[in-house]
Amino acid sequence: MASKMLLLLVVAAIGEALNPSDLKLRPEMPGPPAAPPSSSGSDEHGLPPLPSGEALDLKAPGWAMGMGTGGRVWPAAGALCRYLAAADVCRDQRVLELGCGTGAVGVFCAAGLGPKSVVLTEGGSIGLRAVAARNVEVNRPLFFESTPVHIEKHSWGAEDLLKAPCDLVVGSDVTYDRDAHGDLCASLAALLKVSEGSAAILAHQHRKLASVLSGEGQLAHFLECAEAADLAVEEVAVDERNPAAPVSLLRITPK
Repeated sequence: MASKMLLLLVVAAIGEALNPSDLKLRPEMPGPPAAPPSSSGSDEHGLPPLPSGEALDLKAPGWAMGMGTGGRVWPAAGALCRYLAAADVCRDQRVLELGCGTGAVGVFCAAGLGPKSVVLTEGGSIGLRAVAARNVEVNRPLFFESTPVHIEKHSWGAEDLLKAPCDLVVGSDVTYDRDAHGDLCASLAALLKVSEGSAAILAHQHRKLASVLSGEGQLAHFLECAEAADLAVEEVAVDERNPAAPVSLLRITPK
């Protein structure tokens, strides 16, 4: 267990040092409309500005106080926010975030992308959910008045919340731990069966060290688990500001 935790921390630390940002669509995929240009770049957490030009006020304490890796905002979160804004897929949708950590992606959706509702889910510590709750409340003035936003506890693979209706499931850097892929796919499969036409968009950061040490690509292993859960996975875009650690945007639907 200690060696596994050390591996995860090393892999995560390497991912943190790499800051992919720009969105590059696969040439064979039709491109979504470009996000509005902004004079300001990413904020201190690597997130883009809201379409309004405003920035979120986020607390991200890191690994302190038992937060674990969920206490940081990783580069995949910024990549996912940029894609969601550019593709305009959240508008009027019931959005549910898996493994929200600090809540960065869900809060960004609620503040700038016009969803019908947002549910942030996290199976980590009470302290981590408290950080996400703080980030929701501090940024609530930026939310659309008619958009309900709340946080729920959910551990992947558990049966709680899996009947919650949602149109779009999102998750950033939730695929870094291969041991959790099976449970993650179980939650995705259950959620996507509730509402007809629903889909998930996950941001997966490629970490070469993790693949070398495990003997198998992390994404390849996730795709195997998705296949076993009757999920179809399509790479719709790649964020390549740092080519050494690109972020794949994956669209997932039931077969």
